[in-house]
Amino acid sequence: MLGYAFYYAGDMAQALPWFERLLEIEPNFPEIQARVREIRRAPPRRTS
Repeated sequence: MLGYAFYYAGDMAQALPWFERLLEIEPNFPEIQARVREIRRAPPRRTS
């Protein structure tokens, strides 16, 4: 899944829409729900 590729690369801004889309398709997906909560709670990453 592309969301995980972005997630593990550290690009949460790109990962989030993919995870959200998956939840639209499969709302009862606890692992993805947890990832979305984690991304939303994390402070924005700064790039140099």
